[in-house]
Amino acid sequence: MIKTSYLQAIIGLCCAFTVILPMTVGAADDDTSPEQEPSPELVETPNDESNHTVITSKKLTYDKEKSFALFEENVVVTDPQIKIMSSLLRVVFNANDQVVKLEAEGNVRMAQEDKVATSEKATYDMEDGKIVLQGKPVVRRGTHEISGDTITFWRNDNRMLVEPNARVKIGLENDEQGGMGFIGQTKEQK
Repeated sequence: MIKTSYLQAIIGLCCAFTVILPMTVGAADDDTSPEQEPSPELVETPNDESNHTVITSKKLTYDKEKSFALFEENVVVTDPQIKIMSSLLRVVFNANDQVVKLEAEGNVRMAQEDKVATSEKATYDMEDGKIVLQGKPVVRRGTHEISGDTITFWRNDNRMLVEPNARVKIGLENDEQGGMGFIGQTKEQK
């Protein structure tokens, strides 16, 4: 899913801007400071984001002491493997500053290749590869659909649990996924 090193680099960069930006603004207000053009190395960024995880939101709160980052309002995570949209994204770190948990809330939508999952809340425990969707979760692939009160995926074991009120809708038109096989397979695995 989201590569921890990319995420940490993005959060670190955002935190650096929160320290640098006020100093820059203060310097611009002082008429005695000489005007300097920013170094081109600092301004230019590569256009190719295909190998990066990019998180955008209206607001970011980062607290190193409490080991979390909170992205709020119009959150979009774009990763080479998945795209996630939500109202809020909380990133939890361990003592070594490694990402251990992601919690998305509010109109959560995840898209990967031809699969789309929607829910009100999604939690991803990176240590055991467990993804839990809650709040009217639905997973769709083509005309196929799975829903229930809670949908839990274990990415490392390629298994899933839907409970209670599990419901599976299998589309019969243009069934290229082969019945229930649509749940865990990617295009490359077919």
